[in-house]
Amino acid sequence: MRIEDDGAEAAQRGQLLAWGATIAWLAISALVLFGFTGGEADLDPLRVLMVPVAVLGPIALIWLATILARRLDALTRAVANGQAAPDLAALEKKLDAVLATRPRAQVAMPAPQQPARAAAPQQRALALEPAEKSPEPELTVDELIIALHFPQDAHDQVGFRALRRALRDRQSKVVVTAAQDLLTLLSQEGLYMDDLTVEPARPELWRRFAHGERGAPVGAVGGVRDDDMIALVTQRLRADTIFRDVALHFLRVFDQLLAKLEPHLSDSEIVELADTRTARSFMLVGRAMGTFD
Repeated sequence: MRIEDDGAEAAQRGQLLAWGATIAWLAISALVLFGFTGGEADLDPLRVLMVPVAVLGPIALIWLATILARRLDALTRAVANGQAAPDLAALEKKLDAVLATRPRAQVAMPAPQQPARAAAPQQRALALEPAEKSPEPELTVDELIIALHFPQDAHDQVGFRALRRALRDRQSKVVVTAAQDLLTLLSQEGLYMDDLTVEPARPELWRRFAHGERGAPVGAVGGVRDDDMIALVTQRLRADTIFRDVALHFLRVFDQLLAKLEPHLSDSEIVELADTRTARSFMLVGRAMGTFD
């Protein structure tokens, strides 16, 4: 069962318990106030003033506890999905930076590709960082792919380790952070990449797309065909400037990463990369913006 379904059931159970507690308290209050007392004491002004507090105070506490429990459950589910929102202050600062430098036209094409360095025969590591001494090994292809998928749940130690490694790599961090920002905004619309049905494209088409080919011949790279989701993203792009800027920034940096990464990938690794949450968000938003038309 999906985590979202568990969260919905828990929220429904919590609401039912809150209603039950409310009804029970009203019944007890009615019994105490009208069942055991009577006469002139009922007209005591102090008693009249205290009745609303005694009756409504516990009810307010019941519903406050219910709302807090639902918010805590929503936060827990977001962490479990690997799509938890970053710190709000950090996100606002990041979005302000994007707004200050946002492009005025469509997504920029990747910069001319530099000749790839020959990979060492002992290890297939990504040449994403300049040749310099590092206190730890370079980020590998497998680690980057795992990081771009984000952790499966709160117990995915391999996923969190790969994510930490990618965030320590200067160029990988740009893509991972941009993907995290976009996934967070998509989740606010109820769009989760695990829910998408994707038609996989052949590795050959991904390679041609990475080399700069566009249009119908490589349109299968945008394997998301859910018209409702695409329409929802298109509407958000038109109405929300921040969402549009974050999406444009993500498309640009993912496109550049793909151009650099493609020479280092086998066909099976391209298939794995295309199935990550990051690649799926690239397909969805790219389809909404007409990137694959």
